[in-house]
Amino acid sequence: MKRGIFHLLPLITVFILPLISQSEHEAPIRHIQEQYNEIKKQISSGQLYCNEFILNRDKLPVSAVGNYQETVRFYHTRDPMSGTHELRMIILKGERSITQTHAEFLYNPANQLIFYFYRLHIGQGHTTRSRCYFKGNRLIRLIDNDLIIDDPGEKYEAYRDAIIKRSRELRSLFLKSAGFSLSDIEDLKQ
Repeated sequence: MKRGIFHLLPLITVFILPLISQSEHEAPIRHIQEQYNEIKKQISSGQLYCNEFILNRDKLPVSAVGNYQETVRFYHTRDPMSGTHELRMIILKGERSITQTHAEFLYNPANQLIFYFYRLHIGQGHTTRSRCYFKGNRLIRLIDNDLIIDDPGEKYEAYRDAIIKRSRELRSLFLKSAGFSLSDIEDLKQ
């Protein structure tokens, strides 16, 4: 009897343990997906404020790039009593000649990055997609096209750090835009 149990240990290690470790990420990822769907619903129904920046609005050509335009949209809530803003999503769209990019940064109510999406479309057919799920500043899942990597670890540390850095830069731009008002300038006359 004891010998039979020991023969099962390799089977448990190979088949059961990967299912347990995979399931530990499923609940947080499902929760992130629910938040994502809720925010997208709020965006489409006009329930969130939107600050928008357009670089090169008329898509004038830029040397060595061609036609170029970048659009950044900050979707947020605003507390009418305190005037504070809660950033929920940033959407970036870029167009460079025959290349289109689309990126999304999703934030939880604690203003932590929880999801990043990136799509690159080149010409008439080549498209790549990346999805990154975060818990704290830890990348818990990376989906690169069809490849799913749980706990990507050190191999993707530079990629994670670049996403977090870009998120912080964009959040800083948002915070500057959220407090901007021409009335601030006019108040100085008084």
